[in-house]
Amino acid sequence: MKKNKNNMIPRFLSKNLNLSGDLSDLFVVDFLDLRIGFVPENATSYNQYLTKSTIIKEGKMVPDIVYSALTNAQNDLTVTIEPLDDFLGVSGAGSPLWIALTGEQDNGGSIVLLNNDILKWFSEEVADGDYYIIPSSIHEVLFAPKKDLIDTIDDICKMIKDVNDNIVNEDDVLSDSLYYYDSSTGCIKIVK
Repeated sequence: MKKNKNNMIPRFLSKNLNLSGDLSDLFVVDFLDLRIGFVPENATSYNQYLTKSTIIKEGKMVPDIVYSALTNAQNDLTVTIEPLDDFLGVSGAGSPLWIALTGEQDNGGSIVLLNNDILKWFSEEVADGDYYIIPSSIHEVLFAPKKDLIDTIDDICKMIKDVNDNIVNEDDVLSDSLYYYDSSTGCIKIVK
């Protein structure tokens, strides 16, 4: 597929990012309980994100921007999905988790959540149906096939909160929520 002429791509923003002051002009779209900003493909900082002022000044249409960026993410995203044990180099640990991250060093690996083809592929080829999504950080997400999960939903939610509070860099926290991919609808929903 060809890339859309608009070189913008979506990128999830940290839940801890304060959108006041210098960042109050960022153009942000909500997805579930997450926030999406839009940047040129090779952006390295928040000052390169698309702003509301730029949209007005250049007469851009918001639906066109969002559609173009999502199309670019669908068509150009290089993704690696592998068992977490393999990724960490720990063989035989038996974790049911799989890590999904992009091949780009752009701090945007969690954007796989917007790629329907990847979500569907994981459902059909690995999970054999529904699965949970753990927002590891803005850099990556974890997938856990429902059939393989032994922890309770409450335990997983507590673990997400504990990891976000104590391990993940504050600027990298994506969400404290647990998500669920419903294979019958092809949609993601918030579990808790």
